[in-house]
Amino acid sequence: MGYAVGALICVFQIAPLVLLKDAGAAFSREQLQELALIFLKLHGQGFLASRVMLGTYNLLIGYLIVRSTFIPRTLGALLGISGVCYWIKSFASLLSPAFAAHLVPNILIPGASELLVPGGS
Repeated sequence: MGYAVGALICVFQIAPLVLLKDAGAAFSREQLQELALIFLKLHGQGFLASRVMLGTYNLLIGYLIVRSTFIPRTLGALLGISGVCYWIKSFASLLSPAFAAHLVPNILIPGASELLVPGGS
């Protein structure tokens, strides 16, 4: 679902270009610029929603790895932790962007565990 949402929100990146390129007589220049900004903000919100889905994916795959014996369990635990970090960062960005700005360098460190898991996201 995260990839489907990611593909869908690409429309919100293209829409401002179309609006600002073909400036019609129906809207003033300021109205077109505000409408373009709304589309860019919608893209940001959709991106956060896709990150929540990616966090869910990481958490579930981490759980499956912990339960299996094929891959070391520590990798599954690290992947689960990275999923929870995605959730924290996404919900913090939605609810309090000022607080989320303080999380950015440290909260992304567990995401490096995705590089260790074969076939990861």
